[in-house]
Parts: sequence; C-alpha cells; structure tokens
Amino acid sequence: MKRVMKLTALMLLTFSLTILTLDAVEPVSQAARTVKFSGGSRTVTSVLVNLNDPSIRLEEVPAQNTVGKTEELSAIAKRAGSANADVIAAINGTFFSAYSKTDFQPYGDIVANGELVHYVSAAGAFSGITVNNKFMLENVYANIKGSIDGSWEYPYNWAVYAINHKVDSDYLLTPKFGTATGDCGASTLVVVKAGVVSTITKG
Repeated sequence: MKRVMKLTALMLLTFSLTILTLDAVEPVSQAARTVKFSGGSRTVTSVLVNLNDPSIRLEEVPAQNTVGKTEELSAIAKRAGSANADVIAAINGTFFSAYSKTDFQPYGDIVANGELVHYVSAAGAFSGITVNNKFMLENVYANIKGSIDGSWEYPYNWAVYAINHKVDSDYLLTPKFGTATGDCGASTLVVVKAGVVSTITKG
C-alpha cells in the first residue's frame, strides 16, 4: 500500500504556508528565512510544500479532536499518523486566546473535510487548500437561518451568528465542540437530536 505523506495543522492553514509553497521542489522541506516588517526583521523556520506532489495530503487536525481545546503540537502530529500515512510536518494555524486560562476559542472560520466546523464572522476573505491541493482565496458569505413550525416571520424565525463559538447572540454548538456545552451563562439552550428538539433549558 502506498504511504501517503500528510501535513497536519492545528487549525486551518493560512497564507504563511501557501506562499512558501511557490518555490518548493521536494515534496516537503524546511529552511530558515529572514522576514522584514515595519518593526524590523525576524528569522523564521519555513516549511516548503510541493502541492503538485500526489503523495501530499493536507489536513486540519484540531487539538483533542475538538474545537476550542489545546494540545501539544507534537502530540497532535503523533495522533494524526496512521498505518498508511506519515505526518511529515505540523504547523499551528489560525489564532486563538493562547494566554487565557479559560477561553481557547479560535478566531476565524475553519473548514475540515468540507465541513464548516468553526464560524464566527458574517463575511470576508477566506483562504484554504482544496481536496485537490489547490490554494483558494474567496470571499465567503454564510447565512444560517431556521424557523419554528415552518413559519419564517418574526417571532418564529431565527438566525445563527456563530458555529462552535460562544458569542452574545445566537450560536450553534455541534459535536465538534465536544460532549458538553460548558457554562453558557443566561442563554437558552435548545438541544436537537436526530433533527428533533429534545430539550430546552437555561445556561
């Protein structure tokens, strides 16, 4: 069985990776580079990935397989390996509250295997890697709306403004958030199982 090389990321891969793939010749290599910016310069270790190599597969692997958790990057990479796939590089992606002791919710939208697993913005530029290893940069607009008893007029219509991210307005938590909702404050929780509302409770 052909072994598939896999590059694992903590969250969605962004420009820092895709720009560096332009001059990659080997499937994956690394190099030290000096990056200049308005505040001076920094030497960084860059990972060069040849997206034209069919043995390369890029995947999003969340910490603890859950949105909003933390885990050592080396542990994520080890867990992501399998009998027919070697993890050859692991890179942190997106941003999150790294210095908070209680809130590790990521910033930005995250798509994994075609599923929108984290959403917290109404629209904007979205970058990513497709299943065919093609870089994409698109303006993404998402509307998540629903109704009660088939009525789309107020007060029976509703909209969700975030997925797997707690905000001050309506939000949706899926199994990707974990097995518990945690403290939701004074929010009204509507629990849906198999497409049917099973519980309505507070906090």
